[in-house]
This record gives sequence, structure tokens and C-alpha cells, in this order.
Amino acid sequence: MKVKIYDEFGAGNSLPVFGAFVDGVGASGGSIVRDYADADCTVIWSILFAGRMAPAKEIWERSKKDGKPVIVLEVGALKRNQTWKVGINGINRDATWVKPFQENRAEKLGILMKPWRDDGEFITICTQRSDSTQWPENLTIEEWVTEQIEFCHQMEFNRPIVIRPHPRDRHTHWSFLQKFKNKSIFFDTPQMIMNSYDGYNHNEIFDRSWMVINHSSGPGVQAVLDGINVLCSESSLAWDVAFDKGFHLDRTEWLNMLAHTEWTIDEIREGTPWGKLKDYL
Repeated sequence: MKVKIYDEFGAGNSLPVFGAFVDGVGASGGSIVRDYADADCTVIWSILFAGRMAPAKEIWERSKKDGKPVIVLEVGALKRNQTWKVGINGINRDATWVKPFQENRAEKLGILMKPWRDDGEFITICTQRSDSTQWPENLTIEEWVTEQIEFCHQMEFNRPIVIRPHPRDRHTHWSFLQKFKNKSIFFDTPQMIMNSYDGYNHNEIFDRSWMVINHSSGPGVQAVLDGINVLCSESSLAWDVAFDKGFHLDRTEWLNMLAHTEWTIDEIREGTPWGKLKDYL
């Protein structure tokens, strides 16, 4: 299996992960090539094509057109900046992941779940970036947030709603929330955790939340791990145990699946995820 790596289009914290992946390909029956034309698959960082990652959009689209699988590396949600997503053609439930093969993998990674709880004060709506391919092209953040607020009112959840924007959203104009000014709608600006690369204080708001609403990104997964009710789309890795699938579902199998979407640097370097994923290419 021949692999073309596009590490020049990665985020600032991506180079060690790319380097480990290169080692893993060599350790698990593959070779790195210099030219796209010679590759059986390509490897990029994220599907958020902005900033340093913007040029990878051309690789993503070209690979899809040519029928070449794309391995997508991305920062993990389980142990941020300690585990890293490795999937085929995406980073959420739409991607292809390693099928579970270690029953105790979550325990090995130290991933714990809190018991389901039902005592939060409010509903938190966590938005994400509209310039990511995770986001539906025909929907604005303003439209989506409005839909979620109206849904909560229709369901008569009878709790205040907190809007938690994506910390790097520079496109949404939040003035539209004025139409809900008498509806117990509040706004919470994420604060970066000191001495972290890209960590934010979401736990402070989650600790007080009865429900988290999120389309398909990390907050939905983290909320389920924290025992919080979640509403999300089918593209979210939290979908199988979301609130509208059933109340306080058993999360054992879900957690094991989730633990096979992310890997440590050492595991990537040893070729563990590549050795399993290449069978799907």
C-alpha cells in the first residue's frame, strides 16, 4: 500500500502525529511515496480547510474524485492532545474507523464515564464552525441555533438555554439572538485554559448542564462521557446513545467503539491503527 502524506498542511500540533504515522506505515506493511499519482491513499490533517489546512481541501476533493481513500488525522476528543483521531474519509460518524478488537481499550486509555445524571440547570447549545466539511453546506449557524431553540420550546423542557459558540467562529453574527431576548437565552463565551495548546473551559458549563445540543463535533461526545443528555445529528459519534434514541441508554459498547477512533502517539508509531485500517482501503 502506497501512501502520500501532506504534513505541510497540518495544524501547529500535527507534525509529531504525522511523523508517528509515517513510522507506523513502515512498521505495518506500507510505503511512503512523494507523488500523488503513485499513491493508493492520501493522508491529511482535519477536514477544516482554513488557515494552514486550507490547501488540503484540493487534496481532499481530488482524492474523492479519483476514488482514493483519505486518511484523516485530527486532534482527539477523549484525551485532548494525548490521543489522536485516525479515520478514513472523515473524523466523525460518517468516517470509517477501526472496528473494536480490544474489549478493555477504553480502560487501557484511562477513559472513564460518569453515571447518567438528570440534575442540570440548563440546556447548552454548542455550535461549531460553518467552514468545516462537518457542517451542512445549506445551513447557517444562525438558522441551526434558531431551530434548536424553537425545538426546546416546543418540547417544553422548561430550562434556560445557554449558547456556547465555537471558540474560533469568526463568521456568525449573534445579533439574531435579540429576537429571543425575553426567552431565558444566555450567551457563554469560551475561555482558553492557561498553558494549554487549544483547551477551553467547557467543563465549567457542562457541570451545570441538563442537556447538550451539538451537531457533530467533540462537545456531544464529551457530554455523553460526562453523563449528560445529548441531542445531535446522525453524523455525530454520540448519535447511538443520544437522548432521542432512548433515555439513559447503556453506553458500554458505544464506549468501546469510541475508544477505537483515537490512538496515542506510540500506538500510531507502532502502526496499530494503520495496520487495521488498511484492510478497508
